Amino acid sequence: MLRQDLNALSLLDSIAYRFSKLQETLGKILRLYLAYQGEDVEEIFMRDVINLAEKRGLPINWSKWVKLRVLRNILIHEYEDDSHLIAETLNQIQSLLEDLKSLIEKIMKEL
Repeated sequence: MLRQDLNALSLLDSIAYRFSKLQETLGKILRLYLAYQGEDVEEIFMRDVINLAEKRGLPINWSKWVKLRVLRNILIHEYEDDSHLIAETLNQIQSLLEDLKSLIEKIMKEL
């Protein structure tokens, strides 16, 4: 049983790390996209980056971004304590993957 627990913990660590990196990288991609579109985004807050991206027609908004952050924080800080919460969080991430894919595809199409 201990081996299974260690394997599950290792898998959750990988998911948490990769999801965190995905959101971090997505923030960088949004900044690069907006800079490419002529926006000066180097020194602005992420909220402003998201709002500009939404105004440019990208399928992202501040409430989605915050939801991604909340889910990331749950994965990073709480998964060891509450297996039901982690299962719910993983299901919510799964439901958002199509939105993230659409966002990335739209950016790629426009570049």
